[in-house]
Amino acid sequence: MNIFGSLQKIIEKNRLEKIVKLQNPTALHVTLYYFWKHLSEDDMIAIKDKIDTIRPNIKDGKLNLGDFRYFLHWNRAIFYLTPKTDLNLNGFNKAFEGLFHKETEENKLTYIPHITLFKVKDLKEYERFRPLFEKEVKWFLNDFWKLDYFENVNLYCVDSDNKPEMQKGMY
Repeated sequence: MNIFGSLQKIIEKNRLEKIVKLQNPTALHVTLYYFWKHLSEDDMIAIKDKIDTIRPNIKDGKLNLGDFRYFLHWNRAIFYLTPKTDLNLNGFNKAFEGLFHKETEENKLTYIPHITLFKVKDLKEYERFRPLFEKEVKWFLNDFWKLDYFENVNLYCVDSDNKPEMQKGMY
């Protein structure tokens, strides 16, 4: 089952293109840390070194899907899935924070591991259709929560202003 195909059908059938924006399905990820926009060569080396120390410890890691939740912000929201994992995602976040404590807006918030499915641009309008989206995701999770979705720790350069969001693998 393709959850993005199902969600896209709900969006199109109800003409919600201006209200709900799906995450790029080819770019699903759990963010470990937000780095600032411009990294020096020394920063890149330090990040790659840190990733190299993490990778051997996680090769047998598992990442399953938990439930769904929302990050709410004014009249907008992010609909996300929680990862269930034996990997210490909070520990990885703290390790990067210890090396690179330059603040970005995202890093001022409490770190909550998550997998974004879509963004809601207008909560008031979305509320009428919320049960459709939640029912579809519950159905998906019921069938697919046991699968292991973990692949690796990688470094990506992301341009969220691009439509759809563009991610370029850096390491």
